[in-house]
Amino acid sequence: MQKKHYTARWAQAGKPSIANVSFEASHDANAKLRANKIARELGVTNTPRTIVNDGRLVECIWTGVSS
Repeated sequence: MQKKHYTARWAQAGKPSIANVSFEASHDANAKLRANKIARELGVTNTPRTIVNDGRLVECIWTGVSS
């Protein structure tokens, strides 16, 4: 299976990004798992997150993820 390019951004509304990470994943569900792992590594689990793939919104969460 070919991997796709994703970008995850963590930011509070109206403020600059806290983190902006690009990565590859085989599908959207895998991208969400990868973004959760990255959030834990960066310590931004309580920060709203957006994941996009080629300009397409994959996920937008406002509460962050569980640590």
